[in-house]
Amino acid sequence: MGYLDGKVALVTGASRGIGRAVALKFAAEGAKVAVNYLTSEEEAHQVVQEIESRGGEALAVRADVARKADVVAMVERICEEWGGVDILMNNAGLALDGPAERMSEEDWDRVIDVNLKGTFLCTQAVIPSMRERGAGKVINVSAASAVRGRKDGANFCAAKAGVLALTKCFARELAPLIQVNCLMPGFTQTEEVVKRFRLDDPQVRAKLLAEIPMGRLATVEEIADGALVLASKFSDLMTGQVLAINGGSYM
Repeated sequence: MGYLDGKVALVTGASRGIGRAVALKFAAEGAKVAVNYLTSEEEAHQVVQEIESRGGEALAVRADVARKADVVAMVERICEEWGGVDILMNNAGLALDGPAERMSEEDWDRVIDVNLKGTFLCTQAVIPSMRERGAGKVINVSAASAVRGRKDGANFCAAKAGVLALTKCFARELAPLIQVNCLMPGFTQTEEVVKRFRLDDPQVRAKLLAEIPMGRLATVEEIADGALVLASKFSDLMTGQVLAINGGSYM
């Protein structure tokens, strides 16, 4: 018996990193999992195959979360396949860092569209299904930099701060049937994070770790454990809340 037996979960940006770990975790706990991707088709199908090899059910669904038509079609397909959506993990994200004074309008718009608009569109799309099923859990993903700020990350930090506000707005509007909470990871050991912050450089990595009280990065499995808390019965009296898993880098 798993904590998510009989549930249908949609995890956006689930082909790698945190999204992949969450999809595998939810499936291991009994959920049928829709694995959303945009460009990483091969990786998404590998996640599906891994879930199926362990006896679970999964479906790869391509959609650009920043496009309403894509999102609506994705949710409709999941509802046709499995009857509805019980859990939504708004994980799809994008960072296009650069100095604010030289940041292009295109880079600003795309980061806001994927991280913030995508969270709005996906949540909006699953509301009718969750209402029909009498319950639902929405998990948004922000970042510690949403409240701390970060050099060269104006678009990303603004988008993730918007996700925090959006979480609280949806939580108030959709209670008591649908609960909306937010994960706030800090630095997490993923290929993208290592590359973006040059953490393969020992000096850069040591300087970063010195700023984290726990002295290490989070693993994707630890973030997935937090997502499971927010997706399961353990959060039945939580809504509009932020669960920070960041080793104390932001308190």
